Amino acid sequence: MTDEPRKTEPDEETPAGDPAAGRAAEAEELQRAESKPDIDPAVPPEAANDRDIPEAEVPNADVAETGESPDTGEPEAPALTGEQQRIVDLETEIAELRDRALRAMAEADNTRKRASRDVAESRKYGATPLARDVLTVADNLGRALEAVPEVSPEDDENLFNLRTGVDMTLKELLQALERHGVKKVTPEAGERFDHNRHQAMFEVPTGDLAPGAVAQVVQDGYVIHDRLLRPALVGVARKPAEEAAPKPGDGAETPKDDDSLPVESAEDSDAA
Repeated sequence: MTDEPRKTEPDEETPAGDPAAGRAAEAEELQRAESKPDIDPAVPPEAANDRDIPEAEVPNADVAETGESPDTGEPEAPALTGEQQRIVDLETEIAELRDRALRAMAEADNTRKRASRDVAESRKYGATPLARDVLTVADNLGRALEAVPEVSPEDDENLFNLRTGVDMTLKELLQALERHGVKKVTPEAGERFDHNRHQAMFEVPTGDLAPGAVAQVVQDGYVIHDRLLRPALVGVARKPAEEAAPKPGDGAETPKDDDSLPVESAEDSDAA
């Protein structure tokens, strides 16, 4: 009789220990094997990312963030304290106030000079509009004297008194104008034409005076101090026109073709 191995039943306890504990251990080992990833030895390991490197190991990290080199080689200016900054601000404000004061003083001085100059010109030339209007009265009085003939009191006393009164009125008017700086400008014949005080109205052909000289006075001029109030109207001399050349038919003979002379033909000239 042979001995057959005895089969162990599931519900039978093993001599080595508890069967349930052995099955639990096997299940845990199987679970660990499934959760562990398979590593292919042919694939190299992934390179480390830059972000994994600590910031201290990244070169020129400060330059990348700020754009400036940390080591410039120049010493940094020391920061000013509150008291020093206040002194700098006060000095700047004092310089600005000094500049404003100087500008204000210069402008006030220019305004004062301009005002004094305007006052002087107003006193000197303030009578210009009135004097220009009164000049027509003086012109009319002068024309009246030219129209009235000079007579003696024995011939016509009334006419003599009229002329004397007009003459005295004109002289008194001119004296009043002279007290305000208005003077008459009467150019003489032969005087050189001055465009600053004269106004040419026409030309007078004459050989007695130089071309461009004053030949005739139409109206007197006036000045107020050193300014022209009214130019004198004058006629300017010019050279007289030369005598015209004699025209045909005025007695001068003109050469005529003589038909009596024989005309030499071309054949005769060739034969010669």
